[in-house]
Amino acid sequence: MEYARGSFGLVCPRDTFDLFKSELQKIQAEGLALFLAENSKKDIIMYELGNYETQFSMDIDDAVIAVNGYGFTREDVQECWPEYWKMCIDNDWF
Repeated sequence: MEYARGSFGLVCPRDTFDLFKSELQKIQAEGLALFLAENSKKDIIMYELGNYETQFSMDIDDAVIAVNGYGFTREDVQECWPEYWKMCIDNDWF
């Protein structure tokens, strides 16, 4: 049996690789749609600002890159930043 190598260490039989890849893409698209249906733009951006601990670095670039995949922009992140910063101060997240 021959194997094909995908990204992130994925290995599967070569004869089913294309099917696996297309099914995985469907699952990812469904997951993204569900995530967007359950979370607002602001919620997602605030999460990413925290995920990248931007209150320490004072740099939103990583959060901007993360939310670009959802179709959000740097301006969207900049709009949420003051509220995130205030939340960090109010909760002493330093």
